[in-house]
Amino acid sequence: MAGSILEAILADLLLNPANIRRALSAAAAPKKKTLAAGEWSLNDLIMVSVELKLLPRDRAAAIDQTLRDYRNFVHPLKEVRAAYPCTEAEAFLAKGALDAVCNHLT
Repeated sequence: MAGSILEAILADLLLNPANIRRALSAAAAPKKKTLAAGEWSLNDLIMVSVELKLLPRDRAAAIDQTLRDYRNFVHPLKEVRAAYPCTEAEAFLAKGALDAVCNHLT
């Protein structure tokens, strides 16, 4: 769920009137997907947020890797197929990555 929460936070941030024009024209912005329709991936949202200096570049890879991978585990069968256990430790990693973004934005 942490990845979904981050996706919602970043989409809201980029759709804000203060940021939307810059977000849509960013080099990292996907050109054939619509932000307002929710078509941008979590990676797209992170990369544009970094380009606009809303998120620190040095944390982007760790945030993206941690939350994107664990985000798929909201679907129980994906976790089973991946044969990767989602334990309390992984949950703490995901929550920590989300907390880091929230701390940076506040």
